[in-house]
Amino acid sequence: SWIYYALPMLRDYESQLMYLPDRVLVLAATVASFLTVATFAWKMILVGRRRRDGRESSEVVARSQMPAIVFCGLGLNILYSVALISGLLGFLGPFFGLVRSAMVASALVSCYILGHARGLGVLRGRTWILAIAALSAAVLVAWSSLFLAGGISYLLAATGGYAITIKRVPWVSLSGGLLVLTVLHAGKAEMRQKYWIADSNFSAVQSVVDVPGQLMEWFGAGLTAFASGDVGTKIIDRASLFRQLLEVQRLAPDYISFLNGETYALIPSLLVPRFVAPDKITSQEAMNRLNVRFGFQTIEGTQTTAMGWGLISEAFANYGFLGVVGVGLVTGIIAGLFTRWSCGAGPISLGTFVGIVTLMAMVNLETDFSYLLTNLWQACVSVFIPPAIRKSLVI
Repeated sequence: SWIYYALPMLRDYESQLMYLPDRVLVLAATVASFLTVATFAWKMILVGRRRRDGRESSEVVARSQMPAIVFCGLGLNILYSVALISGLLGFLGPFFGLVRSAMVASALVSCYILGHARGLGVLRGRTWILAIAALSAAVLVAWSSLFLAGGISYLLAATGGYAITIKRVPWVSLSGGLLVLTVLHAGKAEMRQKYWIADSNFSAVQSVVDVPGQLMEWFGAGLTAFASGDVGTKIIDRASLFRQLLEVQRLAPDYISFLNGETYALIPSLLVPRFVAPDKITSQEAMNRLNVRFGFQTIEGTQTTAMGWGLISEAFANYGFLGVVGVGLVTGIIAGLFTRWSCGAGPISLGTFVGIVTLMAMVNLETDFSYLLTNLWQACVSVFIPPAIRKSLVI
């Protein structure tokens, strides 16, 4: 929240000229209110948490099985990504979303186990080299879509597993990864303009053979863009929900009426699996409606570009300050329930797996509430797949 709201408040000089200081102060109070209510609700859920017994905190994967789980999970994800790039998954039809969710959750858990196993010393020598190669392949294939978020999630899960195990943050590795991401972000716009199909937000690359060359070109474009201007500053300013909230608070309800729960009304239909309701709306429908309603995008623009809103701006657009407090309360309760479930669990247990995949969903501050709940629902269902794989490996 500091990155998305407070830092832009200090750096966005253009907005400071466009909006009066009292509006910026109201924005700060709005965000602070959301965080305070959410934190209070989270804490209240944890009060009186009972101690886990041995069965709940026991690990579901033995040390000797960790490498097999890592390679199996990452291998399945790589095969899925390659098939997706090659256009071979059309036969899944309405089941595509379910398979995608299962593959992403499986990869996140496998990446976490990779980091944990490395911290324990289980992965070493040739096995460690192969594990790094598998992780790198999963990340690079995910980046072939020219979206960075997927690959970043895998890296964060692996880093989290390692940091939790050794109880310290690997700052050198994080710094190196941040440098690479900075370069890739700098060349992202040029690559999307060149490789994305017109009036769409997906790449025209149809063969995995093209991926290495595309990634090398992307890195080169990033270096060129980085050398030509102050790209580092642009990257910092890119991570911002500051202007959206400022504009929404300026317009609603004086010029544009509150939505009165219109985006929240979409939640029940979005939670229904697509194989049950093939014609259901897209998961970004709430975000698209908000962007069109408040003039950030046209209907045509939503087909090619996604502009995230975040929970706070969406809540204010629906019900004003009351909505912000209400969504803060619900968000805190959700976070508290998942914390209660995972806290005290063994490093390799279902509770921890749930904690990892839900953390990856909730850490994305650009998501709206319906998209957040959809991701949490799918992640919780999919997280039980790795234990099923583990059971199949037991002789």
